[in-house]
Amino acid sequence: MNAAIAGYRAVLAEQPDYAPAQHLLGVLLRDRGQRREAEQAFEAALAAAPAYPEPRIALANLYRENGRARAAGKLCVEGLALMPNEVSLWRALGQARFAQGRGRGACQAFRNALKLAPADGETHYNEGVALQMLHRRGLALRAYQRALALSPELIAADFNIGVIFREQGRAQAAISAFEHVLTRDPRHVAAHKALAETLLGAGRIDDWLKAFDRFEAACPDALPLAVMALEACQYRGDFAGLDRYLERLERDEFRAAGDTELADCLEELLYLLLFFDVDPEWHLSLYKRYDAVAGRVYGRPSPLPEERRPGKIRVGYLSGDLRSHVMGKMMWSAIERHDRERFELFFYSLSTASDEWTARYRGLSEHFEIIAELSEREAAKRIAADDLDLLVDLATNTAGAKPGILALKPARVQLTHVASAGVVGLSAVDFKLTDAYADLPENQQFQLETLLPMEGCVYPYGHVAPAPEHPFHRERIGIAADRIVIGGFVNQLKLSRRCLALWREILERVPNAILAVSPRSPEHRVIYGRLFSAAGIAHSRVCVVPQGRDDAENQARYNIVDFVLDPMPFGSANGSLEPLDMGVPVVTLAGRRHGERCAYSILANLGVMQTVAHSGREYVEIAVRLATDAAFRTEVAAAICNALEHSALTDMDAHTRHLERAYLEALEQRYPAALHAVRDGTDG
Repeated sequence: MNAAIAGYRAVLAEQPDYAPAQHLLGVLLRDRGQRREAEQAFEAALAAAPAYPEPRIALANLYRENGRARAAGKLCVEGLALMPNEVSLWRALGQARFAQGRGRGACQAFRNALKLAPADGETHYNEGVALQMLHRRGLALRAYQRALALSPELIAADFNIGVIFREQGRAQAAISAFEHVLTRDPRHVAAHKALAETLLGAGRIDDWLKAFDRFEAACPDALPLAVMALEACQYRGDFAGLDRYLERLERDEFRAAGDTELADCLEELLYLLLFFDVDPEWHLSLYKRYDAVAGRVYGRPSPLPEERRPGKIRVGYLSGDLRSHVMGKMMWSAIERHDRERFELFFYSLSTASDEWTARYRGLSEHFEIIAELSEREAAKRIAADDLDLLVDLATNTAGAKPGILALKPARVQLTHVASAGVVGLSAVDFKLTDAYADLPENQQFQLETLLPMEGCVYPYGHVAPAPEHPFHRERIGIAADRIVIGGFVNQLKLSRRCLALWREILERVPNAILAVSPRSPEHRVIYGRLFSAAGIAHSRVCVVPQGRDDAENQARYNIVDFVLDPMPFGSANGSLEPLDMGVPVVTLAGRRHGERCAYSILANLGVMQTVAHSGREYVEIAVRLATDAAFRTEVAAAICNALEHSALTDMDAHTRHLERAYLEALEQRYPAALHAVRDGTDG
């Protein structure tokens, strides 16, 4: 290669305007990794021969790969003005439009290419991708089928067909499509992951675990496998396997196929690690890594207007849970009380689901938009058009979140709230809302977002009246009158090895106690069984309580519960508020991480601290005392009921005023111009 480069340089020394030599030199330099020098060679070739398509296409591809998609598109458009029938230029333009997130432009470019070369399978495939970006799934499906008819080797088309089937809710068809991909390529990481996710979504837990085993055997070093392994090992109660994967992840032994896959994996991993006892310094290193890769995947933020549009303080809420979901219901009691004279509200839904709770949110503001099917950049552009002062994230890295929107910073100030016990992990997010109890000051050193403590409790309180008629009576369920029923109505991921060890000790100390759990489905009941077996908790010490038909019936479950155990290290916010609302004591172990301080914050703000432990031994002792000392249990329950009548925790008008003051503090620190404009009367 060196000799060839020297040869072309010699030719160009004699004939500097000889475009073919410049082009071929650029190809060699590009292949050797000297991308800037390659760009210069291609640019020289175009300067000498503007109608020479090969260097124009090569240069456009380099621009696109280097994050200059707009320049790549401009280069193609200029070339097509000279050579309107050059099919490769239309294809390159389509790729540039992809990189810009412009699905319609990409689709049109590929269709123009197909008019010139209708038998090219890859172009049909790319048209399908563009149509899929536009959520025109039926047309995309047919484009992929045409692509496969012309080019059967296009496994990517087969895979995307499976994705469309899954989006259409056709789980079995999607499973068959992904299986077909794996038959042709047993090491197709994305197909393994998509197959497993589809099986899990369909509630086929055992098949999901078998799919994980296949994935593990075929792709043992894939980062998506390692992320999936954390859930698979937990669901199996395989704590030794869980430790092995956590250790290998911390040593960075797994690989992702490019930045996009890395970003996707880190988004999942940052959430999943909240459920396990891991080194906070490692967690911080992952936040930093994610912050860096997010910039490469999602691009740089678009500049916001220098001048703020007049008006009230504009606050946007970004969430996939503005519906019948625990987050949507929890936040409702705070958001509905906003001072509408001072704040203008905007809602951006990351879900297409709509129900009576969605209607409530729609009723709060005329600014309610569903952005679920927009790309991150399109969604950010849409949000930026509203000239928000503050965007409040209610998703972090939970399922359905799109943190790439936050990476593009479509609002002047961004704040993440109570979606999870973690943060997003982006320097573009200014603050993590907390309170004086939920976070220790030292936690700041382990996250990128700045802690912003609000007055009172960061978790909104909402009263749910229990159903007057319900099936949750001890005699109906078969619980003897002398039994102590300990509530453990938590997600199976929250049953860490440390948590289960303490729960087992409590049950051993209280022979007449049973643990009540409430699995979401029969398949999930099996998972609880595996976890309890792994922890040495006999099945005879566990009572399965069915889920209620609605919130009121679920609240009525606490009629049979004597007290509740908060899990760790990812404790329960709503799982603490519910029993306390029924006067049922909650035992919590206050640790150092936010996830270990959720229930502590709630109890501290309620003013009932008798059941807050600061060590594992104290946690067990408090639980044993509640189980064996009826007078103490009655005393704590009475304190809860009295506090509910008088505590600031339940004063939601005050809570919302505290929330608003925190928002104003965020603006004062990062964008005081908004406050000054309103104070000066320039808000129109």
